[in-house]
Amino acid sequence: MTVALAAYRMVTAGLSPFVPRLLYARAVRGKELVHRQDERLAKRLPHRPDGEVIWLHGASIGETRLLVQLADSLRKLRPHAFLLFTSQTRTSAELISDFLPDNAQHQLAPVDTPAATRRFISHWQPDLCIFAEGEIWPNLLLAAEASEARLALVNARMTAKSITGWTRLRHTARKLFSHFDLILAADHRTAEGLASITGQDVPAFGSLKVVGDGATGDEEPSLPNFGWQGPVVLGASTHDGEEKLLLDCLDLMEPETRLIIAPRHPERGDEVEALLTNQGAEYARISAGDIPLASTKILLADTVGDMPKWYAMADHVYLGGAHSPGIGGHNPLEPLSHGKRVLTGPHTSNCTDTVADLEPLGAISIVRTAEEIAASCRSEAPIDVDALKSYFAAGRKRLDDAAAKLSNLLSPQPLR
Repeated sequence: MTVALAAYRMVTAGLSPFVPRLLYARAVRGKELVHRQDERLAKRLPHRPDGEVIWLHGASIGETRLLVQLADSLRKLRPHAFLLFTSQTRTSAELISDFLPDNAQHQLAPVDTPAATRRFISHWQPDLCIFAEGEIWPNLLLAAEASEARLALVNARMTAKSITGWTRLRHTARKLFSHFDLILAADHRTAEGLASITGQDVPAFGSLKVVGDGATGDEEPSLPNFGWQGPVVLGASTHDGEEKLLLDCLDLMEPETRLIIAPRHPERGDEVEALLTNQGAEYARISAGDIPLASTKILLADTVGDMPKWYAMADHVYLGGAHSPGIGGHNPLEPLSHGKRVLTGPHTSNCTDTVADLEPLGAISIVRTAEEIAASCRSEAPIDVDALKSYFAAGRKRLDDAAAKLSNLLSPQPLR
């Protein structure tokens, strides 16, 4: 064990007595679910079923939905395996039940202390542990490796900043990443960075975040009737500063244009409402139970689980995260799965390869100013639907290929 890892374990062990109080403080601020804190401490866990257990862990709802889709492919190969999903965020915990397959369960991930992670692994005894994107929690990883479970990191994705950080701790990084039996990088930057850090070949497997079929006209959710007549612009997954950009854009659009603002983090609803109030905007707020009128210009959609409804209503979609500093953009495949072309900002470091693939198809456009957003809405070019369907089909094949690689890590027959 490296000095850095030993120090991390010592600090997290020392913090263990204070964790319940910290979790409660976060629950008061709406960051945790107070009635599920035992899960975070890996106490009073539900019964472990007999047979093979595959554990899939992601941070938030995006990673969790990716893992649910991956599990759908994996279950074709391991039909009798029990699937345990874990995640970190309140939003993912509230939404995951809508996506869980049969013979599966979700719980909140344990905090990364030596005692909690040991309890979690000892109880569940997973045969295969699948971590998504950048979920490298040292104590959790070490406990899983000590159990002799097989370990995989899928859709691995790192920013340039995180690669630099791991490079500074190269010896520790090599120790941690060496525990993985399989690493599948989501993009070339991550593959090259991990190869440099670990000294091993890491394939640029491609993104596994594939949602729907892409512009296929699949059945949409039932839509509310607000009596709106003009075009609807949706600001999806917005961050600080991007709501103001959309308000500036709305001033440049036709008078009958309506705006839906769906912040990435619904708990920012009060902050966005304060902005709307200060701007003198006419708005309705979903979380407050407001019902928009035909004359309502702006809808603040600060609720969880309603994004399919807002995508279906939208004529134009602005995807946040690429104007606000330090975010790096969000994956555009969900709005595209509803057949909606995506407008987003220039800072898309989190999905560089995806954007490069989609721009030639007319599926995504980079916009820098409110004027460019408004102009792009007025002159929207059609999506190459056939090419987009092919793109999604290739993504679904990658899911199946990844599932096959994961299944191959396990013995032909269940271990237990």
